[in-house]
Amino acid sequence: MKKCLPLCLLFLLLLGCASSSEVADVRRDVTTVYREFRSYRDSTDARLSKLESDVSALSQSVRSVEELTRKQFLDLSMSLEGKDEKIKTILGKLDELDSQLRTYWGETKGELRELKGGRSTGTPHLKDPEKAIVSFQEVIDKHPDSEKAPRALLRQAEAFAQLGDKKSSATLLRRVAELYPKSDEARIAERLLRNLGAQ
Repeated sequence: MKKCLPLCLLFLLLLGCASSSEVADVRRDVTTVYREFRSYRDSTDARLSKLESDVSALSQSVRSVEELTRKQFLDLSMSLEGKDEKIKTILGKLDELDSQLRTYWGETKGELRELKGGRSTGTPHLKDPEKAIVSFQEVIDKHPDSEKAPRALLRQAEAFAQLGDKKSSATLLRRVAELYPKSDEARIAERLLRNLGAQ
């Protein structure tokens, strides 16, 4: 801008059209324009600097939000994975319980059939209930602490029921439940007692 001023003045002088007051006016106008331009440039630089600062702060905020969102997403994913494992475990236990219930129900139905005088389900002695009672008593006497004892007591109860002696059958079923409370036979005995209405 300063380089243009002398050229303009020289041009005007050469033409001889400009008086010294006109040259002074032009010089003043050029100086005013130059000051306004510097003021505008300084103001624009200040606004650009503020914008850069605001953009930097905004970028930092966006990064913070991204990090927080990523962390929350990871936490949520891990929490869901843990819940999936718990659900799978619960479903597995439910399947196992369902299987056990089906087994117990099948056994209970068989026991009920036998107690009601139906056919024996694989115990040959029950064809002759009196011999069965004696045979099962021998097992109980010889092996009172073995796994065979609760089963023998249960079978003995079945044999008495087959003979029509429901009182003795109920007494033996109660003994199974009392002597072997955590056994499968105890659970069967309790069910049979409920079905007999003799608990």
